[in-house]
Amino acid sequence: MPARDSEAIRRELVARIPGWYIPWVHLVGPSLVGFALIATAVRWIERPSVWELLFVLPVLVLANANEWVLHKGVLHHRVPGLGFAFERHTPQHHGAFTCRTTCPRTAPWGASRSSACCAAITRATTHPS
Repeated sequence: MPARDSEAIRRELVARIPGWYIPWVHLVGPSLVGFALIATAVRWIERPSVWELLFVLPVLVLANANEWVLHKGVLHHRVPGLGFAFERHTPQHHGAFTCRTTCPRTAPWGASRSSACCAAITRATTHPS
């Protein structure tokens, strides 16, 4: 998709962002809830066995794999009954947020233009005025 098409899509989407929306709260809020739930769960653990501790890593790998499969499947392909997810994600998100629109040539923190981290940080910390 040409850069100017991405810019037009991005301008349209940015115009629809409510004035009360704060991007860093959107990033930090769910993370804090997740960490609080993990901290609470850890407090309930009493004398875990070695096998129980070793079970944590495969669960984390499976959870990440599940998110990846859902993202690549539902959000990048039209799935019957879930077309709204595809429409919201692929044409809008990937049409508006390309490397060219989200990252400067070199970010202030030294990340390269192709860095996914650069794109995520830029999107999460930049509030359109």
